[in-house]
Amino acid sequence: MNIYVTLLGRSGWALLNTYYAAVDGGYTADTVHVFAEEAYKDMVGEIERGLGIISEGYGFSPDIKTHVVEGADFAEVAGEFRETLQTMIEEGNEVSIDITPGRKILVAAALLSAFELSSRGGLNVHRVLYLAVTETQPRPYYEIPLQFQELRNLLDDIEGADARGR
Repeated sequence: MNIYVTLLGRSGWALLNTYYAAVDGGYTADTVHVFAEEAYKDMVGEIERGLGIISEGYGFSPDIKTHVVEGADFAEVAGEFRETLQTMIEEGNEVSIDITPGRKILVAAALLSAFELSSRGGLNVHRVLYLAVTETQPRPYYEIPLQFQELRNLLDDIEGADARGR
């Protein structure tokens, strides 16, 4: 199964626009896990509706699971990520992690947990996504000119740097 993990921080648009870019590029998720900081949990309903609308527009309907975490407690956040990712390992899923909308503590917890589990073998992190936007605008994906946006798979960028000897 394809699992999409995303992080809800200050900007709901950053989360929805990155998901939209991934789906528009052909990605389909069986399950979407939204890790929302406690301070932003009031946006969860809108985010879940937006994810559903985007998915339905492309002909699929993922299961959406939300995890509300205390953003200031790194150990708690990392533990929640590790537990969720461990379940994904056991189920043999391919995982994409979107770091675009997350604040640093969520991004660090997600990536360090994934790295730690990957080093033990078994976790298939397929992509680490980042929507690079040169003109930050709190608007829907197609209302921001596409020349200002680029969806990056940071794992591909690392492989490219390795190929260039860096």
